Amino acid sequence: VKRGEFGGRQRDTVDDYFALFLRVTYETASRLSEPCDLRVKDIGNKATPRGYTVTFAHTKTADNVTRYGLTAETRERVLAWVKAKKLGPNDFLWPASECGLSAKTGAEHITYKSGYRRFKFVAALAGITRRVHPHLLRASRITDLRNKGASKRLIKSMFHIEQDGTIDVYDRPDDDDLDAEAIVLRRKRGWKGFVSPNPNCT
Repeated sequence: VKRGEFGGRQRDTVDDYFALFLRVTYETASRLSEPCDLRVKDIGNKATPRGYTVTFAHTKTADNVTRYGLTAETRERVLAWVKAKKLGPNDFLWPASECGLSAKTGAEHITYKSGYRRFKFVAALAGITRRVHPHLLRASRITDLRNKGASKRLIKSMFHIEQDGTIDVYDRPDDDDLDAEAIVLRRKRGWKGFVSPNPNCT
């Protein structure tokens, strides 16, 4: 992967804002497009057993949808970012001016396209050579919770998922948990594992 493909500010480390962006995307099991236009006021203030809430009120795939799962640590980092950048309640959480986007693009906040490109860049920095895409974060979050014993009912309530079958699509256990026949079938379908953020990083 060549850095020149990704535009914007290229660095040898991941930008602080994008590390936070990925954590919010992962912890709320969101699609990459959904956190792009989050506003400061969309980050919940009340702790629940399922984590803090994030309200996605501005996207085509999440119209006034509230998801849980945001950890206290990530929320504190987000609030520190908001304070450092002097953002108000109605300001975009990831404004274009702070995300390396040129004013010529006309974007007000991080876009799906720029997020996708930077995700690929981050994967390359991490040494991930196989094909990856941002939606793996959603599958990874659900798989991680299922591996920790979370019920389908809990996951549905956390991430605003309506059908059990959707969870079955995203839940992708390790090969150690599958029999030989299932492993062969899954590999024929192109599944090569999942990506999970290292809690000790960023």
